[in-house]
Amino acid sequence: MAVVFGNLLDNAIEGCEKVTEGKKTMDIKIKYHEKQLYIEISNTFNPVFVNSNFITHKKNRENHGFGLKSVKQIVKENSGILDIRTVADRFCVNIILWDLE
Repeated sequence: MAVVFGNLLDNAIEGCEKVTEGKKTMDIKIKYHEKQLYIEISNTFNPVFVNSNFITHKKNRENHGFGLKSVKQIVKENSGILDIRTVADRFCVNIILWDLE
């Protein structure tokens, strides 16, 4: 879970830092109910795409850009659902994991 939260929060902070106009906002919702974990993180951002993939703005790009790939792998390994989408100026990530103790 540390990898999931660490990467998603790091990406959300980076996304907000790059916003040049308007408000910078980040919303985090976490719910645990009957062995199910629901995570929703959304933030304002300025999108930059290469071949339909988001790219990192961090220095040392060759050592970055693996965050969402790591999150996807962890969700897959735990038979969860991952939904990543953009809505207007917001980047949204939703995760559901089942049967967590």
